[in-house]
Amino acid sequence: MNKMQTFDSLPDHASKVINGVAEDAAPKARELGSRINDTLTSAASAIADASANAGNVLKSAAASTDEFVRDNPWIAIGVTAGIAGAVGFLAGLMAAPKKRFWT
Repeated sequence: MNKMQTFDSLPDHASKVINGVAEDAAPKARELGSRINDTLTSAASAIADASANAGNVLKSAAASTDEFVRDNPWIAIGVTAGIAGAVGFLAGLMAAPKKRFWT
């Protein structure tokens, strides 16, 4: 079970627990249980909407990147080589012994 499925089942589990407690409790506890259930349901809906929006934004960004790379392949290769060189330099600097040749 992944995290999204776990989160989707959270309101159901919470409502079962709240309803079980509310059956034995006073009317104020039932009201509180109802408010908590409504809040969990609205939170789950908001997270589902945010997840859908994030997916759309990622798809749009991927499409834009793909279009740029297809239009400017040599620029993309140069940027990638520059980033790879910088990462390699920093990794080598961190992995090397602490000898400094310039001091």
